[in-house]
Amino acid sequence: MADYMTMLEIGGGPRSRARATRDASPSCSRRWASSSSNHSASSSASSANPQRSGKLGAEDVKSIESARKIYRALGDYRNVVRLYELELEGTADAKRRADLLLGLGRVLGEKLEELDAAAQRLSEVVRLRRATRRRSSCSAASTPTRTGSAPTASSAPRAI
Repeated sequence: MADYMTMLEIGGGPRSRARATRDASPSCSRRWASSSSNHSASSSASSANPQRSGKLGAEDVKSIESARKIYRALGDYRNVVRLYELELEGTADAKRRADLLLGLGRVLGEKLEELDAAAQRLSEVVRLRRATRRRSSCSAASTPTRTGSAPTASSAPRAI
């Protein structure tokens, strides 16, 4: 976290550096406008592509998490929400989706005070975690145990 804060303090943060670069000259402004429109077009095209869904690489996840930490440190919770949603679009794992939805729901409820949206995300967390527990308990119940052997710690019932 300290590295992010140092980076933000040097030069006034990424937004002010980008703004200073963009405002440097008219040709620079044209390049800035074309690059930002190209970026938004490519990101909307990739999210619209059904083959892209559920396929974020490890490097993509690291980048999204780092950007989310930076925006959270800046207090820009709208972009934190956008980054959670971006990662949710590319994540197929139910446990990871539940964790992301929990974080998203907390930001929506606690920071942005959008309680309806937060409640919707948190109810999805409950649904996903119940489904995950059912799958894991079904697979544990279907695993055969050896006859004549003492139950192991993993096969013994647990008190909750």
